[in-house]
Amino acid sequence: MQPNLFDTSLRLLFSKSIKFLKPYKLRFLFSIICLVSGVGISLIEPLIWGKLLTGLFSKDYQHIIKLIVYIIIIYSLQIILNYVQTFLFSYLNENIIYDLKESIFRKIMNLQVSAFEDIGQGGFLSRLHEDTATISNLITQEFINISLDILKVVFVGIIAFAISPTLAFITIISFPLTYYINLKFGKLLKEKNTTTMNVYDEYFSVVQESLAGIKEIKALGVKKERVNLFLELSSRIKKLNIDMNILSTLAGNISLIVNYTTQIVLYSVGAYLIFKENLKVEYFIAFTSYSQQFLRSLSNLTKINLSLRKAGVSLQRVYDLIDHKSVEEFGDLDIDSLEGEIKFENVNFNYEKQNTVLQNLNLDINPGKKYAMVGLNGAGKSTIFNLITRFNDPLTGKITIDGIDIKELNEISLRKNIAVVRQEPTLFNLTIKENLLLANPQSSMRDIINACEKVNIHEFINTLPERYNTKLLNSARNLSGGQRQSIAFARAILKRSKIILFDEATSALDNDSQFSTKKIINELSNDHLVIIIAHRLLNIIDADEIMVVNNGQIVNQGTHEYLMKVDSLYQRLYKEELDFMKNR
Repeated sequence: MQPNLFDTSLRLLFSKSIKFLKPYKLRFLFSIICLVSGVGISLIEPLIWGKLLTGLFSKDYQHIIKLIVYIIIIYSLQIILNYVQTFLFSYLNENIIYDLKESIFRKIMNLQVSAFEDIGQGGFLSRLHEDTATISNLITQEFINISLDILKVVFVGIIAFAISPTLAFITIISFPLTYYINLKFGKLLKEKNTTTMNVYDEYFSVVQESLAGIKEIKALGVKKERVNLFLELSSRIKKLNIDMNILSTLAGNISLIVNYTTQIVLYSVGAYLIFKENLKVEYFIAFTSYSQQFLRSLSNLTKINLSLRKAGVSLQRVYDLIDHKSVEEFGDLDIDSLEGEIKFENVNFNYEKQNTVLQNLNLDINPGKKYAMVGLNGAGKSTIFNLITRFNDPLTGKITIDGIDIKELNEISLRKNIAVVRQEPTLFNLTIKENLLLANPQSSMRDIINACEKVNIHEFINTLPERYNTKLLNSARNLSGGQRQSIAFARAILKRSKIILFDEATSALDNDSQFSTKKIINELSNDHLVIIIAHRLLNIIDADEIMVVNNGQIVNQGTHEYLMKVDSLYQRLYKEELDFMKNR
């Protein structure tokens, strides 16, 4: 079903959007008062002009001066009302955009990780920037303009019929034809607009990927391909926008032809009525102004469907996101500290449209030890981490920490007790100190320095112009991978979580840093639960327990010495790494 004024689903979306107007209802009410006042003035003005022009022919100069004063007063009031309305519209529009963005961004932050794969970064960006502006414009500008046009149609229509029913009837006969024209073109515009918004999603994704992955693009030598892809999408957007503008202009021009034809007939009949003395000249002059207002407002009302179709696409996209069901849900249990005894009980999990990743996984992990997970790519190692952190939830089965189902914990209790260091850590556009304090805002400068000294990054930071107050821009791409990882490692230490997960976290460190980091990990494992996903087995051969993951199962676990004796997959992985190291 195509969106139109009587579409139930669309009206429901509009009614949901009105809530964003409620905090500003007084200002909105005042804008309506200004609006009604402006309509009243626009009704008086044509009559005064009609009397003024006829007064010129009768040479009643005293009356003319009085009318000129009235016109000056009217213009002054219109200027004041226009200024106030512009201020109010701008205030309402920008505040509603802000509120919409806040609501959308909060929802984005609370979505499950899987939703980011479904919608994509480009989809989020276009909703935040393009769709919010369209919806805000609908709630404020479009709504007020529609109200203005309805008021003008009603009151101007009454006055027009009072002046001359014949001329008024001629004026309104163009309405059904103009409405039909816009209705037909509206369907085409809605289809074009839907396509355009989808292309914008892809466009934003390509731009974001290209900027974030510029080093990889240059290294692969695919600058030309990325530029061509950008130009292809830009060209599609350009063509779609041109097509929409042409369609909109064509609809407007056809409507203008109808309106101009109506005006010619109107002037001809008006001249005849004046000639027959059935209509005074001053009222005909006023009527011509009224007819233009009436036709303009009628024409605008026939375009409501066009506006609704465009806004309907944005509304649907935004509320599909706001109402997205893939939301992180946490329990109410508040636990200050967890020791880190983790158990998986018959856990099954698969990503959408993929085969099962974990099958009836049972796992017992105890604190005070250093665990490592090894296996082929896609075996399920990172999935286990995502389940522990509740970035994903199992389809069936149960995961507990210290005997507590992790679904019962509130978000703060779960997140503050688990620290994660990834192979490609994310550092934000903040200072080094601010990035570190994200883990624990209560940390002192001494705590920060101690953590950085442990991972051999303190001396490097002191070589920077502003030391710990150095701002990291563009996700800290001006730092080496090892430096970024060291800062992330220090951040994890500052968090003081009992559970620390390392996802190949030492791979980018130099030999000295790796040695000191392994020493820190060993120290942490005395009173923390440490789990490491490792592709380089030489980094984890001293782990207390090494778990071999294959096809979503823990197929074996034990020390390095034990696994070298009994596990063929582990033997193969270890031999491949030794061969690789020899041939470097």
